[in-house]
Amino acid sequence: MRSRGFLVVVVLLCISAPGGAEESKPLRLGSDVWPPFTDVAGKPRVALDLVHQALQRIDVEAETTVEARFDGLVDKIRDQKLDGSAALWKTPEREADILFSKPYLENRLVLVGRKGGDLSARTLGELAGKRIAIVGSYGYGAEVTEARGPVFVEGASDSANLRKLVSGEVDYVLADELLVFYLFQNYEEKAKRLLQAGRVPILTRSLHLGLRRSLAGAQDIIDRFDAEIRAMVADGSYNRALQLDWIMVDIDGDGVTEMVHGGTQAGEMPPGASYQVFEMGDPDEPRVELRYLINGQSYDDWEKVPPEYKIPSKRGVDPARPGIVLFEF
Repeated sequence: MRSRGFLVVVVLLCISAPGGAEESKPLRLGSDVWPPFTDVAGKPRVALDLVHQALQRIDVEAETTVEARFDGLVDKIRDQKLDGSAALWKTPEREADILFSKPYLENRLVLVGRKGGDLSARTLGELAGKRIAIVGSYGYGAEVTEARGPVFVEGASDSANLRKLVSGEVDYVLADELLVFYLFQNYEEKAKRLLQAGRVPILTRSLHLGLRRSLAGAQDIIDRFDAEIRAMVADGSYNRALQLDWIMVDIDGDGVTEMVHGGTQAGEMPPGASYQVFEMGDPDEPRVELRYLINGQSYDDWEKVPPEYKIPSKRGVDPARPGIVLFEF
């Protein structure tokens, strides 16, 4: 009897060992250099920080390899050389091989122009003859690169493009709205003196965690990741990962906008500026209903926010992490 039991145990171990070993391996994720969303360790990479933190909170280990360019990354996922990517745009072609999370962030490309310029254009077709700076290595897609009318000027980086704008070499820069938000937050005086940004996105893309469909347990990881992102928004850690004081988002989809603070020092007055995580209609239209979410608690109006939270906000980040100091222009 003892030898038969021993044999059963050995058989069970042989059956279960490969699966256990597979599950214990870190996810092999890939990305390119796309500041401030993705970059190598030690530089601003807010999308990677956010995704890795969410995965860590659900006990999923992951490692991201950052390459200079995006070219070929999706093919490496299809060929099982990578398990996925922390920052992917969703397309029907990619969905054939990749499972996508719900969007955890939105890339909204807006025009940046010199102070006093005309930023009324809502499409690239309205900018015939205008010189628009783009980053040569970014995958904007045919909606941008094949647009008729504008003259696209390729630059090495967003910072190089902004310098071209300030010096008058180009008429506009096409840049992500979050990058522009950081720009006006961290270089407020200079940015307001020299620049202005459009309010209506020229192009919008949702950003996702993507895992190859052939990866064991991929759907379970995606489902738990989606739930954890919602929890991070509610508890303020989403803000802290993106290094934002306030974000504007409809957390539960009930049509009421939440203004979520990332800490407990919310300021003496209602926030004058916040980053809108997802597009919610006309950005200049006032919100009829608004809640404030601070330290995990919801308040229907600013007057109901406890006095202990109404103290001057200390802007800053964890000194162990690089701040969003993008560039000089």
